[in-house]
Amino acid sequence: MLKVIFRRKTLFIYIPLTVHWITIFILTSIPGDSLPEFALDDKLKHFIAYLVLSLFLTITLRVQERYQNLRNHYIKFAFIITIIYSTFDEIHQVFIPGRSAELLDWIANLLGIILGIYAAHRLIQKSGALNLVKVGTESE
Repeated sequence: MLKVIFRRKTLFIYIPLTVHWITIFILTSIPGDSLPEFALDDKLKHFIAYLVLSLFLTITLRVQERYQNLRNHYIKFAFIITIIYSTFDEIHQVFIPGRSAELLDWIANLLGIILGIYAAHRLIQKSGALNLVKVGTESE
């Protein structure tokens, strides 16, 4: 099953990452009084959003074949990219009516990022995905 997922990267990895990332941006751009109501605590929403984002990004960086340095250091780059985006996302919310940047939101994002990267790394290790995709041997 995981071999199929890693071989069909565009459908199962790249598209979900892109859709999720766009969804985060759209939701954080909605003015505070227009936000849809969800039955989850605000910090839990942040945690889940960034857990999923970092999980998808970590897997993406590991299975992509174009940039070997990103592939070899996928954990480090996934952390750097998601933490920078999380920081800019919190700052961006200052400019949205009814929204604000909060340190506790950023901490919830950070915890989600850490757990998402860890989960992705464990999934990659357990699936043998480190060896599933070899440069030049797979077509999209």
